[in-house]
Amino acid sequence: MDELESFLRRTSASRDSLNVFLGNTTACLVTSASASAARGFFSSRAVLDPHAPTEFELWCIDDTEGIVREHIADYPPDPSYRAGAFAMGYFATDHFGAPVVLHRFGRRYYMVGVELERPTWTYFVKFFVFTAALEKQQLFLKSAAVEIDGQGVLIAGRGGGGKTTLVETLCRYGARFLTNSHAIVSNGEVIGVPSNMRVRPNDTAADHAPKLPSLREGERLRDPYTDLPAAPGMSAPLHHTLIIDYRPEQEDCVRRLPPDEAVGFLDQFSLGVNVYGLEEELLEWCGHDVARFGREMMQQWGRLRILVEEHPCYLVRTDILDPDNRAVLFDMLGIHSRLNPPNSISCRD
Repeated sequence: MDELESFLRRTSASRDSLNVFLGNTTACLVTSASASAARGFFSSRAVLDPHAPTEFELWCIDDTEGIVREHIADYPPDPSYRAGAFAMGYFATDHFGAPVVLHRFGRRYYMVGVELERPTWTYFVKFFVFTAALEKQQLFLKSAAVEIDGQGVLIAGRGGGGKTTLVETLCRYGARFLTNSHAIVSNGEVIGVPSNMRVRPNDTAADHAPKLPSLREGERLRDPYTDLPAAPGMSAPLHHTLIIDYRPEQEDCVRRLPPDEAVGFLDQFSLGVNVYGLEEELLEWCGHDVARFGREMMQQWGRLRILVEEHPCYLVRTDILDPDNRAVLFDMLGIHSRLNPPNSISCRD
């Protein structure tokens, strides 16, 4: 074992570990007692046998006093793009924090710093799922999903567009929860990633949910697999996709989207490599071969197009809390509510 890695492991002598299932891969999260907040992002459904082998390891070494970082300062820095970003306190997309030292040894990753739950969730969970999806030729999406009568419904949307509200409403009327934030599409199946759900200040559940230092003011985490009716497994055959984009000032509608429109939206608002800014990781995975990178991106787009061509995709731009609008959507999805559906909602292109 490398001298630096041996030292980092010895530094974490007082540690706790958690093996987690991430939908298409597994990871072992090793934390010191003071860095254990990172565990709060994982649902109880994600927890695996502590002796089970995992595909990735993530070591979170809390270094409040800076002693570990001082000791390893003379070692060569990790050459990856992300290690350089971590050193400047940039983790992913719009997530920043105190600088973190990152070192990699194969599929074992070591972070040294403070408040390490920030990069654990904002970067590493996405990175592990994305890497596994590349290796298994899967599609990694920022999307929610529910199961209705054994069929999977993928739900995508911009931030604040009503995705979580739609998921919770569907589950109250007969759907079963699969995932709220991350989904994998593989061979016609939608696979969920079992994580906890952020609760915003206007959610009544926020008063009873645990608080983590890395969350925004007023936000909490809750376990949707215990709070909502959940599917018995973590996957379902994909039936169709919904793109939710509720805006009160716009006309209500539920309409089917042509594949070109659906792909254009999902590419920018759902495709993992774009949404989470993982293009540098993809280039490294391709051995910095630009031609291979281009081919892999073409495959990503091709999988996205197959998804919307083989499974109907609908735009949902309606107040799902309104009973009449809800009845129209439920009728389309095959959920038989006690409401009598009114005339179909339509909208102009």
